[in-house]
Amino acid sequence: MTIRNVLLSSLLISVLCLLSNTYGLLNRAHREQAPPWVKNQPYSRTHYIGIGAAKIEDELSVAQNRARKRALAAIAEQIEVSLVSHMVLHDQSTQKNKLATSHSSMHESITSFTKSAFTEWEEKATWHSPSGYYWSKVVLNKRAYQRYVNRILEKTIAQVEDIIEGGYNLCVWDRIKSLCQGDSLLSQFPDVTLRGRVFGTSVILENEIDRMIAQIFQDITFKPTHTMLRLGSSDKQPMSLGVIGYYRGKRDCSLPLHWTASNNQVVPQGQCSNNRFMYPVTLSSIPPTIKPIVVTATLDVQQLPKKYRARRWKAPQGSFTIIRHSAPCFVESDNHFTHLLAKELENRSTVTLVNTKEDAAYVIGSQFTKSDSVALCNSVYIADGTLSVRVYARGGVQLVNVQKNVRAADGISARRALWGTEKVAVDLAIKTVENIF
Repeated sequence: MTIRNVLLSSLLISVLCLLSNTYGLLNRAHREQAPPWVKNQPYSRTHYIGIGAAKIEDELSVAQNRARKRALAAIAEQIEVSLVSHMVLHDQSTQKNKLATSHSSMHESITSFTKSAFTEWEEKATWHSPSGYYWSKVVLNKRAYQRYVNRILEKTIAQVEDIIEGGYNLCVWDRIKSLCQGDSLLSQFPDVTLRGRVFGTSVILENEIDRMIAQIFQDITFKPTHTMLRLGSSDKQPMSLGVIGYYRGKRDCSLPLHWTASNNQVVPQGQCSNNRFMYPVTLSSIPPTIKPIVVTATLDVQQLPKKYRARRWKAPQGSFTIIRHSAPCFVESDNHFTHLLAKELENRSTVTLVNTKEDAAYVIGSQFTKSDSVALCNSVYIADGTLSVRVYARGGVQLVNVQKNVRAADGISARRALWGTEKVAVDLAIKTVENIF
């Protein structure tokens, strides 16, 4: 090879290297330059477009999935904004069927539904930024999305119609839960514009479900096994105490109940007996009171979805009254005040006095000590005293043991003031005892 050829070869190699480096620099500069869709959110009349980015930390696939999810979330937000604007226009033009969906619940519904509806999305473009981020451009055809929504809604409407027509063989509570499930299926479609031609049918079904549940509530009744139960001081409650549930005149034992009582000392509990169609109630204690206690069984609507709890429909209920006869009592303290108190309680039918502790269900003891002196203040006599009251149940169980100061005033004489303290003490002792009985 001549020297000339060697020089030509060297020159050619140098030119090629220069061209290669130049192309590499241009290609690198092109790659480092962000595409327009990264800088500015693109808009399309036919497609939803979402842009998402994620830092490439470990594996590239992790960043890719994260960026695509963020792009899909961006599309969901665009759909929500579009739906809100349509809903506002619909509310302004239609005063009768205003949508009552709250902003937060609608956001959750749209987001969850659109994610499940993203079956035809496409990743149109990607870009790796020099700073180590993966960018994804995702598009979703608007007509395809609307067709998907309408197709799913038509399928859902068919399911709800089957629920409405096919639930008559269920027990009444399962029927209510089935109708609530049908309503929840319809509620996942929060926008009138996407419902299209099937929107009217879905609204009719929602109203029909509301009407049916309200009618079921009206057809449920609870009849007590005892309208009024009178018990002696030592009688036990009957095993058959409770209510029987009816739906349209037929017994039903599927209904959940909530028990309440007019006296806080009564703690009712119990569950339905399938054999007897009765909801029994077990009273942990029936206070020995002559005051009537009303025990009420109410349909437990708290087990329904929040939407129906907010309806404030009148829940069916049934109630009965328990009355305890006056309790036999023995007066333990042998003093004037205790005998005065016992006699007053007997006159009020609160207790029945007996002669021995063995015949008594309760033992009452009390004492009242008047002050030795009476104070005179601004021409008014003021007398003080100390009251103590003790009540024991059979077996020595202490029910109450209180000690209170008593004061009375009189403007005429000290004797009247002292007499007034005794009257105040008797009234206070009666109130203390009757809070138990």
